[in-house]
Amino acid sequence: MTSFWVISGIFIVTALLFIIPTLLRNREAQLENVEHDAVNITVYRDQIAELDNDLENDILTQEQYNKSKQELQQRMLQDVSEREKMVFKKNKKIHNIAISTFITLTLPL
Repeated sequence: MTSFWVISGIFIVTALLFIIPTLLRNREAQLENVEHDAVNITVYRDQIAELDNDLENDILTQEQYNKSKQELQQRMLQDVSEREKMVFKKNKKIHNIAISTFITLTLPL
């Protein structure tokens, strides 16, 4: 009978080793999203600086400058709406931790 419980325990621990890391894997994706946002911000700043330089060097008219800047701002706003989805993913991460804790405690029972 003791060997049954030992083997059952080994199977449970093995199953948990496959389940728990999968539920906790989203941390890497969030770090990639933060790096992606930093790159996007740098790109937008560079593009606005280029627009400013083009306006100063009379390559663009004021009307073209305003239109281009407005397009950049719209793209930035689209990225912000994607960032709101990331906040939802953070809340989902807390949900994953709760599920993994629940599975860890109830599976052996």
